[in-house]
Amino acid sequence: MDLNITVGKDPISRGENQIVTVVVLNSSTGKELDSRFYGT
Repeated sequence: MDLNITVGKDPISRGENQIVTVVVLNSSTGKELDSRFYGT
């Protein structure tokens, strides 16, 4: 498996919002297995 993590804006200032995307890929096929989006 491969894990792809994307950070929308880094660094952020106090009070700003952040979006982090995490995608799990099958390393053999490159097919997406699962994805999650987190906002802070």
